[in-house]
Amino acid sequence: MDLNELMEQAEQLPDGLQKVSILENIIRYLDSTGDTRGAFDQRFRLIESAMWAGLHERSLVAFVAYLNQFDQSPELQEYYIEFFWVYTCVVWFTVDQPAISLIHIDQMFADLQSRFEAFQLNPRPVEHLRWRVDMATGELERAQRRCESWRQGKSTALCLDQPFQSFSMVELYFRSGRFHDSIEAARSVSEHDFANGALTGWTKCHVMIAHLAIGETEEADVVAEQLQVFLKPRHSLRCLYEVSFLLVYFVHRRKISEARKLFRRYIKWAGETTDKDNICLFLNAAAGMFRVYSETNHSMNLTIPASLPWSREDGRYVLAELATHIESWIDDICLTFDKRNQNSGYSDRIRFFRRLCSEGTPRL
Repeated sequence: MDLNELMEQAEQLPDGLQKVSILENIIRYLDSTGDTRGAFDQRFRLIESAMWAGLHERSLVAFVAYLNQFDQSPELQEYYIEFFWVYTCVVWFTVDQPAISLIHIDQMFADLQSRFEAFQLNPRPVEHLRWRVDMATGELERAQRRCESWRQGKSTALCLDQPFQSFSMVELYFRSGRFHDSIEAARSVSEHDFANGALTGWTKCHVMIAHLAIGETEEADVVAEQLQVFLKPRHSLRCLYEVSFLLVYFVHRRKISEARKLFRRYIKWAGETTDKDNICLFLNAAAGMFRVYSETNHSMNLTIPASLPWSREDGRYVLAELATHIESWIDDICLTFDKRNQNSGYSDRIRFFRRLCSEGTPRL
């Protein structure tokens, strides 16, 4: 298969291991032929694809080479907008890997800040990223302070567009337990024509669970139907985050048949990704589903990827035991997040979703 065919094949594939592997092969070839610009462009695609697939180790390896290429090739400096977009996303997604220390993340921020200064750019995008990272690491009060300061600043061409900024407010309020504010903030997002389809899914999944958290089940039902329509043509690793929220909704509303279908459809992605946050969110909801289902069924045949430690070759699982194994495994990961973040924010988040699953409100 020639280079053009490989590029076309990668273009047609959803984000995931296969696409990432093909892009890595393309880059190796371009590097070997000295095609600096071609390799630079393909690394951009590789980093994005690996990030969205939750393959953060692969994206970081590619980003280091991408950064070195940018620094060592003056002719690439004109592509600084794409460069800063990738750098911002790498820092954002890095937070989902508890093995990466806060010190290392701070070092990335310092480097990103210095590069904005070198290009004489308004640092507002970096400030936006800082409070998003504070939010993700459980420093919610600091995130809100940074956010209020950030909102006083002047927007720039490099700032993410208004819908994206509004979504960040939706998530900050949601993570802070300000569910009414989260729902209200989402109204400004829905008024825009989304250029980035992911924003639709991210916004709806937070609003849906916010409605459940305050007992507005009928409103949650409406948003859940919208989210299902959004996800139907988007079966890929890219949507595992939103799927995890939808699985919580199904379990809470005791729509176990729909929950089982969703689990069977996405469990292979949970075994493929290395994004610890997405894995925990999805499997935590799955454990809640198994606990509810075990009230009427003792066991079930399931296809669970061998990469997950409690996978069985015979595919036969005692549901209550499986739920316990999964929750214990997740709790260990939560401890690594909490230790890295130096707070209990991540464990609190998982317990919140676990409680929604157990305290169900059946849909009549």
